[in-house]
Amino acid sequence: MSKFTTAGNLRRHLTTQHGFSIPHRFSIERRRNSEIYIYVGEPPSSDVEIQQHCACPCCNDHFAELTSLNCHFFGAHYEYVGHQSQGESDQQDEENVPSSSLSVTPNSTGQKRNYDEALCLDGIIFDSPLGEHLFAKNFDVSNAFGAMKASLATNKSKLSLEDNLFLALSSTSILLLQPNKYPDEVQPFFSYDDWREASERIQLMFKIKRLPMPIATTMQFIEITDKLRSKSISRVGAVIRLKSLTLQAQEKKLAKAFAGMISKLPFVALDEDMHEMERCSRFVDPFLSGLFDDPDNGVYLRWTDETTLTATKSCGVKWGSSLAYGEAKPATQVDNHLVVNKDLVKVALLCKEALDNQLYEGMLGIQVIGRTVAFYVLTLPAQSLYTLIPLAQIELPDSLQDLPSFATETPSLLKVLDAFDRLCVPAAHPEVTRQRLAPTLTMSKILQLFSESKGCKRPCNLYLRYN
Repeated sequence: MSKFTTAGNLRRHLTTQHGFSIPHRFSIERRRNSEIYIYVGEPPSSDVEIQQHCACPCCNDHFAELTSLNCHFFGAHYEYVGHQSQGESDQQDEENVPSSSLSVTPNSTGQKRNYDEALCLDGIIFDSPLGEHLFAKNFDVSNAFGAMKASLATNKSKLSLEDNLFLALSSTSILLLQPNKYPDEVQPFFSYDDWREASERIQLMFKIKRLPMPIATTMQFIEITDKLRSKSISRVGAVIRLKSLTLQAQEKKLAKAFAGMISKLPFVALDEDMHEMERCSRFVDPFLSGLFDDPDNGVYLRWTDETTLTATKSCGVKWGSSLAYGEAKPATQVDNHLVVNKDLVKVALLCKEALDNQLYEGMLGIQVIGRTVAFYVLTLPAQSLYTLIPLAQIELPDSLQDLPSFATETPSLLKVLDAFDRLCVPAAHPEVTRQRLAPTLTMSKILQLFSESKGCKRPCNLYLRYN
């Protein structure tokens, strides 16, 4: 069995000898020494005892056993796997390569499924609920959540990410609390009453609540947009009126969001399909920019690529801290439960990493599917227990005709802005926050526990309204 001391040599071998389709130019972050691991090409001498790991050639993960690397590769990098034809060369490989080595020639659909469904706990440790616990009345939320995480290690095969979102988030110490839903995956650990009590406890702790509707402001929005709809005033006139209203700070942001939509929305809904970037620039970006883009205070809403957005606070001429993260997908993906769930996991991971690195009170998460925008806030109320709380789910209007009725969403939007202004700030007690931190599982690690297989009959606890 051949050994390779560099990832490039192994990738080249897999490509030329086994038909893998790994890109010629492949960039991964350099492996750096830590307190736990030191990376060497070859052992310095036979007298030095070194525990050798098998490193993945396509990412920074490494494993004590070759079989674990095998499981990881077919779970996280299956798109690179080649498909050799069966014949004498395959038979020769089977004779010469030990059974514990990385298998690179899946010959049937059944084999592919076995690789993808195999549970791999290598490099994954679920921490126990030690230290500070969270209680909801007399119920120990931390203990229940700890049992929920620990249950993942008892599975013989991967669970489906498509219908196990709550468990997937729990693997990286995030508890998604939706008081109006009681999914099957949490029922062994939380009774219905305890589940609701836990959610209410967090909302009370962080003062997350629906704010009363500002009747006068809402009526002004409706009046202006209704006059625009009847063509009594122009778009420019409507924007000027909105921006000249005497409003409180958060209501001014709502007026700015309305003004942005007035400038971009078609007069009537279009029958033509739009490219996703066009949909974001016409419907989503004017709305979100109005709420969160505030250059005067150094806050910028940025699209880092076609689907990922962030609200970032500048520090001089450099980007500083992050305040929010989001993912956007087209409306055609609304019934793709795997994509919807995976996007929320990605948003939660980005928010958790930012909260950990910056020691913030909370972090805003945004998930966009078509014209539906869901807002969440991630907090850290106890040791190794992050909570993800839904704030609001808003469906953006597709034309000026629906804008007056959209004005009735002001209480939900004010709830989002209130949480953003109060919680997306540096922690009042950073040392306490630091003691509560828990390690973050990367997406590739989570996919060692959860399958990306799809099933049309699987339920999805995270269902967004159709656009």
